Amino acid sequence: MKYLIPVLILGLTSPLFAEATAADYYKAAEKELKAGNVEKAKTYYAATLKLDPNHGNAKYRLLSMKTLTAEARIRVRKAKLASITLPNVTFEDLTLEESLEALGAMIEKASDDTFVPNFVVDDPSGNIAKNKVNIRLRNIPASVALKLRPFASQGQ
Repeated sequence: MKYLIPVLILGLTSPLFAEATAADYYKAAEKELKAGNVEKAKTYYAATLKLDPNHGNAKYRLLSMKTLTAEARIRVRKAKLASITLPNVTFEDLTLEESLEALGAMIEKASDDTFVPNFVVDDPSGNIAKNKVNIRLRNIPASVALKLRPFASQGQ
């Protein structure tokens, strides 16, 4: 019994039982926002302001939440796309439309139907639609495959 009281006192004063500071909540909010958990981030920003009403960064983040929400969604989508690996992409003499349809189907299948890309090509002259595409890629992240830029051959 004589050891129980010091152990309880030590246990209650350890960092595990310490109260979180405004900086701790702000750091947690930033982590959640980066992960795309916007609602949790809002909660942590509000907790930051409850402990420190003059915390300028937390105020700014809460006021900018609409923009930050869109940015967070984009980051999460980009990370998801980067995590999808396409083992083998071989297109020969396909139109751009056919290539994009096939690439979309490959990405959808590789993501177990959780990621469905949408492609929009603005080609009012119709020149792009006439050209054929040849692509050969192996073990490439889907995000990299979508960043490929077409180039004209010397004859065009």
